[in-house]
Amino acid sequence: MNSNNSGKPTTAQGNLAKLPRALAPLIERPQWTVWRWTQKPDGSWQKPPFMATQPGRHASTKDSTTWSDYSKALAAVQAGHADGISYILTTDDPLAAIDLDHCRDVDTHSIDVWAQNFLHRGRLTYSEVTPSGYGCRIWGFADGEPLNHVVKRQCGVLLIAAEGADEVRLRLDAVVREKCGGMARAPFAWYETAPVLLHKDAVENLVAMARQAEASLLAEHGLPLGLIIIDTISDTAGAHHRRRSSRRRHRHRRSSGRSMALGAAWSAIPHREPAGRRY
Repeated sequence: MNSNNSGKPTTAQGNLAKLPRALAPLIERPQWTVWRWTQKPDGSWQKPPFMATQPGRHASTKDSTTWSDYSKALAAVQAGHADGISYILTTDDPLAAIDLDHCRDVDTHSIDVWAQNFLHRGRLTYSEVTPSGYGCRIWGFADGEPLNHVVKRQCGVLLIAAEGADEVRLRLDAVVREKCGGMARAPFAWYETAPVLLHKDAVENLVAMARQAEASLLAEHGLPLGLIIIDTISDTAGAHHRRRSSRRRHRHRRSSGRSMALGAAWSAIPHREPAGRRY
């Protein structure tokens, strides 16, 4: 994080007294607090909310009595009592915001491809650089149930279809259409063939396939490979005459090897026998 001579992080923000016209609906609502850069015991910095009328007291996102109107929040910053202003979203707001954290280079001002995809989807809304300079925020009108969801890791997914390979594209299109807002392409890659996991070179072959998929995900979506799904794991064993316990041991040993080699999580979809047993 960039900092000034005092050691406090540099704040990336424009003229708070002349907010863009797109933010006019926010200015009209008395849901404002202020924030200050505050150093934590471990040396990192945070931006806790404070009351604009009493800058020494913390504000609460759940207590409207600690909020003020825009003019009071602006005055507190202009008087040097705070470093910035914050708008508190509520369930009564017809508005929503999406924070895209750790996606921007403060020196080059370049934005990661995965975040560019979000910004492109929201190109008819208002977007801005967050105060840290390392992220972006999208503002827009929204409806439906409130959603407060944090994505811990942005990554691509590789599906290795050892079974039902001819249905992969149809299923993927359906998932994207129903769950991803109809985006043109989701960060998925897939193979319609799978290496035999009990063979000697299985891990090396799988790593090569995953590296190729990751290169494609990085080029198209700006995302590393984070999850490998094998459907179904039993069809990749390659030794149906072995005892099930032996096959399971060998498959898990191979799975551990590929996880260590790739730095990606893996999920193996089991096969259900007609009698309902899983192996």
